[in-house]
Amino acid sequence: MRLRLGVTEARLRQLAVALGADVPFFLAAAPARVRGTGEDVQPAVDRPGGAA
Repeated sequence: MRLRLGVTEARLRQLAVALGADVPFFLAAAPARVRGTGEDVQPAVDRPGGAA
């Protein structure tokens, strides 16, 4: 679901990082891998055996 908040996705990510390290993870629409203090969220890549 997309909300029309009147902010860019980049600004929304900045706000999410400011709220807490795990908040940006919940902005991802698919499984994701998070590094650092939440500022680096990348799509999870399937690995052999089904583990992400």
